[in-house]
Amino acid sequence: GVGAGPETTARLDIQGQGLSLANGGVGLTGIGSGTRTLSVTIGGPVQAALLYWAGRDNPCPLSGGTCVIPFQPYKDQVLRFDGNLVTGTIIGTEAQPTSAFNNIGYLADVTSIVQAKGTGAVSFSVQDGDLTSNLRTLDGAGLIVIYTDPADPVVYRIIVQHGLDFAFGTDP
Repeated sequence: GVGAGPETTARLDIQGQGLSLANGGVGLTGIGSGTRTLSVTIGGPVQAALLYWAGRDNPCPLSGGTCVIPFQPYKDQVLRFDGNLVTGTIIGTEAQPTSAFNNIGYLADVTSIVQAKGTGAVSFSVQDGDLTSNLRTLDGAGLIVIYTDPADPVVYRIIVQHGLDFAFGTDP
């Protein structure tokens, strides 16, 4: 596909003593009105938490033969994360114009929601935030949590690039 959007400019850059990462993911295909659970193990105070999700629009709205996003919030741009409605920022699109697919990636800062859960093994519910506005396929969600391990004296720098690179496409 052809990549477009701010995927090379948006990022998180954080540095500090004992920084570490926790991540988890969950498939969302066919979620409908159901609930999925995303779990992570957090080993210290949360510094940042980022929720990513992506899906496929088909057929995508076209303008001049190019897939477009004509309004926001767009399809599946709103999720319910642990009971809280979150609206993602579009962090990348990848159009497959021959097959009229548009792959779309979203990001939401969920730091306060994750901090409220505390540390250790924690789980979060994930639900469709608007059952009337859906992509053809909502593929999955991933959570990255950056936390401080108080027992680690080393200073680390963590850089997270935001974007979308869909691993499969049917266009020639």
